[in-house]
Amino acid sequence: MAFRFTKVAASILAIGALTAQTAPANAFELQMPAKQPTPKRVRPLSYTPDLLIVVPQKNLQTDDLNEAMEEVHGTVVSSIGEGDLKCYVVKTEKGHMAETEKKLTKDKEHFSVVSRNYSVPSTVVPDTATNPQYPADQWHINALHCPEAWNTATGSGVTIAVLDSGCQASNRDLAGKCYRGFDAYGPIAKILGAAAQIGQVAGAFGKFVPGLGGIADAVNPLSSPGSVEAAGLIAGLADKLVGRGANQDTGASSHGTVVATTIAASMNNSFAGVGVAPNAQIYPIRIAENKNPIDPKHQYTTDLEIVAAMVHIMSKPNIRIVNIAYNCPIVGFHNAAIHPGIHFYFQKFFRERSGMIFMSAGNESTCDPTPPAVMPGFPIPYINLISGIDASYKLADKEGWGSNYGPAVTFTGPSVEIGCTDKNEGLQTQSGTSFSCPIVAAIAALILDKKPMATNIEVYNTLRRSCKQIKGVPGFNWYYGWGMPDAYAAVIGHNRPPATDGASSAPPSFNRVAGARREPATGRGSSGAAPVRTRP
Repeated sequence: MAFRFTKVAASILAIGALTAQTAPANAFELQMPAKQPTPKRVRPLSYTPDLLIVVPQKNLQTDDLNEAMEEVHGTVVSSIGEGDLKCYVVKTEKGHMAETEKKLTKDKEHFSVVSRNYSVPSTVVPDTATNPQYPADQWHINALHCPEAWNTATGSGVTIAVLDSGCQASNRDLAGKCYRGFDAYGPIAKILGAAAQIGQVAGAFGKFVPGLGGIADAVNPLSSPGSVEAAGLIAGLADKLVGRGANQDTGASSHGTVVATTIAASMNNSFAGVGVAPNAQIYPIRIAENKNPIDPKHQYTTDLEIVAAMVHIMSKPNIRIVNIAYNCPIVGFHNAAIHPGIHFYFQKFFRERSGMIFMSAGNESTCDPTPPAVMPGFPIPYINLISGIDASYKLADKEGWGSNYGPAVTFTGPSVEIGCTDKNEGLQTQSGTSFSCPIVAAIAALILDKKPMATNIEVYNTLRRSCKQIKGVPGFNWYYGWGMPDAYAAVIGHNRPPATDGASSAPPSFNRVAGARREPATGRGSSGAAPVRTRP
């Protein structure tokens, strides 16, 4: 039988029973921005001073490593991973990081990648007003034609790694579907020192200037020089110790939980709200925790946490989708030239696990000239950078924030007033590309539910074929990439949602009231029972 919602009252316009063969109505058209988005202030960034991430060449001998470190007056203070996943954390002489970075980068005989430890903010819009009652209309659910898609796939058997502040497993919308996960933040915080972890905001770039050619060095005044010397091996990052896990959200803003519920909030329970892939599993990995004392509205993470997370993910063969809702323009994690260390692991995940990484474009209304992240021999990018639209199907450009865009964007998704629940089960709406990113990742999970053996290239092409684009502007563009994937079109294979005659840009209504219990649905992937857990 087809998925349907319980009829609450005769006065409520019910969606009614749907069938998998019924073509979805109310197709949308993406809209060209009426004017060039006004660049907002680019958030300041920094890197940890006198610290480098160094990936060795295969079979590097200890004597050769020690000799190379002696030559540059560097000290290996820690390591992450083992075998071909191994990297070293190297402390340089104070004030000589750039010189050491240059020398080690040239030493291709011993080292394949040398990278700084930059910090990057989350991409949620701060101070979003909460709604005491869950919004009666989850506009993005209808815009994506999710109810029609759920007749075929709901994300069952698919695990999505959410790299964030942890996920509150006790949240009723995540009950039975959140793994214990992995804590990458705690051990990294110990090696860098607490001050270095939370004081990530020095060295402002100021306002974005079109054509900006260079990036000024930013020094973190709160980091504590020498604090890494006593660190030793980072416990848990080589899977020797599991650590405390990440199934509790320790972020003050509940960022990890609101992202997770956007992906996989349960249907058919008494709690309001539903995720795009409601039967998907969440594997939480903590990469951020405390608020920044200088920038209290955002959480920050660094390259080292991302590296540790990716090393851990490579030990979990069932994880093929990674969601990272932390980014910013130009110097963000999507830029391989600035973050070669993490891109080494991104590429391995893409190539060896047929993995897919979904990353937020950021919220500064900036045209980011960073090129797509591609590898020779592969026809698709190994990072899917997701821009955000509002309910009028235009690039989000609101007071104080707006979606970034540029040639690295592959897809777009809803990013304004997205219904979710926080770690205390507060019902609210949130905005920012922190939400368009997991929404598109969840559609990929729907595809893998239907076709578990599909490669990442096949999933990407299915997403691309499902996209609705700007009317009269077919193909790729810098605002939306290939467009906004449609959940129904994606799970049935090749057909895009039909256009409607005289379609309005206004979103369709999603008829539901807060707290309404949904009738258990039957059919593939929507049995109403707890999803079967496959160990990652």
